[in-house]
Amino acid sequence: MWKPLSAVDEVAPGDLIRYLHAEMILQRVAEDSLFEVVKAERHYFEIIPKAENERLLASETPQRKIIKYIDLGYYVSLEVWKASFK
Repeated sequence: MWKPLSAVDEVAPGDLIRYLHAEMILQRVAEDSLFEVVKAERHYFEIIPKAENERLLASETPQRKIIKYIDLGYYVSLEVWKASFK
């Protein structure tokens, strides 16, 4: 299930992330809109497109996006894929 991220949530490397847009709620998620967490620190995490991660694993350095936890819910809305909730 997709779970909206807030500033108090944390992600781990390998988690799948997608941007939350109102028009995407009723549409199928395109593969290029999925991102994978590659680095998670205390105040931020880094994501790259999932397709790029698989395609450019050994050749080039993929374009990373840095997301600050404090920006979640204010400047950016994201969801994380969780198989089960605790």
